[in-house]
Amino acid sequence: DEEKAGRLHPDEKDVNVDVGSAQGSTELVDEKPVQSGGILGTLCSWEATLDRKLGIESQAIRRKLPEEKVPQKWHNQAVMALLWSGGIMNLSCMTTGFLGPTWGLTLGQSIVITIFGTLLGASVAGWCATLGPGTGLRSMSITRYSFGWYPTKLIAVLNIISQAGWSAVGCITGGLALAAVSDGKVSSALGCVIIALCSSVINFCGLKAILYYEKYAWLVFFIVFMIMYGMAAPHAVNISGTELHGTNLAGNVLSLLAVVYGSSCSWATIAADYYVHYPINTSKVKVFTLCTLGITIPTCIGMVLGCCVGSAMTVNQDWSNTYNDDGLGYLIQKML
Repeated sequence: DEEKAGRLHPDEKDVNVDVGSAQGSTELVDEKPVQSGGILGTLCSWEATLDRKLGIESQAIRRKLPEEKVPQKWHNQAVMALLWSGGIMNLSCMTTGFLGPTWGLTLGQSIVITIFGTLLGASVAGWCATLGPGTGLRSMSITRYSFGWYPTKLIAVLNIISQAGWSAVGCITGGLALAAVSDGKVSSALGCVIIALCSSVINFCGLKAILYYEKYAWLVFFIVFMIMYGMAAPHAVNISGTELHGTNLAGNVLSLLAVVYGSSCSWATIAADYYVHYPINTSKVKVFTLCTLGITIPTCIGMVLGCCVGSAMTVNQDWSNTYNDDGLGYLIQKML
């Protein structure tokens, strides 16, 4: 209808409709073969064959049509919540929790702000996720119809900046952890490069591999974080190193709230991507609830742990010196 009305940009009129389909949340049905013709056509045909054999989704921004979707079993729908834990429950999430005690807030204040800000930001991502099953479009494709052809380019640039920033944080914290695990044999810089390269490999494996990985990856961090809770809790104190009042207190509270909200809200730019395979009649309440809680719970587990460790460092000079002199990795090593 958009094309008949002449409202599509010329570059969009030649885009083929989606030819893939989904089987469950992690099983993707092969696409139709690409017609070969010339060198480029042959290369595209080879690529499509590889994608089918390796189970890699190559549909990019093409829409998932309603007739190409199938009903989901309950255990596949549970992935709606679990898939977020693998990408959220990590060291970068924990270090964000350090900010509250660092800015002079008490442990109680930091935890309350963290939970409220996370739930608020996750609700935005949860609402965006509800657009996936109904439209069959990825988040960046949805913005094309919300903002138009040219304004959506600005949204895409902002999305790149956001994702690049959080990816950098993940690489840095992971690199510091590798440096500590290797007892300094691997430098922090090399550790960051290793994390970046390993993460890049997953980018070429498609949605099927990502969903499968994130279903189970969170278990490792969950176990480690529970151990760290046991180690940090006895040292945590509900006091601040700095007395804050009036505008100083309000400013630090709002600053922490903005950071925590931004951390959870940033998932909104890709939230719908993981739900395009679900049938068009999938309950929006279910998608919203599972996505919101799927982001909120692991984020709070990581950030509240960071709040506890951060508050402990205000009175535990040994931990504080290790963190300031050697970095996050050696602090975790000392705690464990």
